[in-house]
Amino acid sequence: MKPDDDYLLKLGFAHYWFQYVEWGVIYALHHATGDDVSVLATKTPRQLSNMLSDAWAGDLALEPLAERYGALVTDREHLAHSHPATYIHDGISEQRLRRHDIKYPKRPPTQIWITSEWLDTFIAAARTLNGDIP
Repeated sequence: MKPDDDYLLKLGFAHYWFQYVEWGVIYALHHATGDDVSVLATKTPRQLSNMLSDAWAGDLALEPLAERYGALVTDREHLAHSHPATYIHDGISEQRLRRHDIKYPKRPPTQIWITSEWLDTFIAAARTLNGDIP
């Protein structure tokens, strides 16, 4: 069984919009810290998120944007570290991505299905954040 083309297209949109936001964060950090763009570009999304949180800490307008980027990075990690699996709902089988056995310190292991609806939410969050980052 193969995933449908609409699902694969949404995966592409999700990847593109995350990368677009990430580069907005890189340039925002460059302006906030003076760090060289070429150095910032070598950082992982989580490292960039932590740096953005530090740079914008205490700023009532910017700190919430850093928190939103951190949440988007977490979702991106779910997407990047997922694997293909058969998703069954309403008696229909589809190929989707799944992140399995995520171990958090304060809750039991869980799984996340990367459904079309999940991707729609991720894409919308990334597009909105991209427009909000100065």
